[in-house]
Amino acid sequence: MLVSDKGKKGYALVDVLMALFLFSLGFSVLYSLTETAVSENQQAANLTQAVSIAQQTMDRLAVRPWSENLAEGKCIPAEPFTGCEGLFDWTLYTEWDENPELLNIEMKVEWLEKGDIRSYHLGSVYYVD
Repeated sequence: MLVSDKGKKGYALVDVLMALFLFSLGFSVLYSLTETAVSENQQAANLTQAVSIAQQTMDRLAVRPWSENLAEGKCIPAEPFTGCEGLFDWTLYTEWDENPELLNIEMKVEWLEKGDIRSYHLGSVYYVD
């Protein structure tokens, strides 16, 4: 009987070591997934902020008559207009369309993310009277 008791104690130790190994393996996988999720969440937040900046800037310009925006120099065709909001740099490009009453507007928002420059572009065409 003593031999079988010693054998059971040995298996218990192996079982505990195996359980610890599996637990640590599972924990490392969960940690990796969490780290990836946090990184993806930050990227999504940055893109959402860039979209918001572009849309708000276009909306501020579109609220007023384009003739006033042009007169005040807020957008000059063929000359970029730049600005910065937090970690986002934006540039507004305007140029006349083939139809002289239409103004092509492109908003480009750039930011640095993980050592790479990311960008978002928003374009539209407006009628200028």
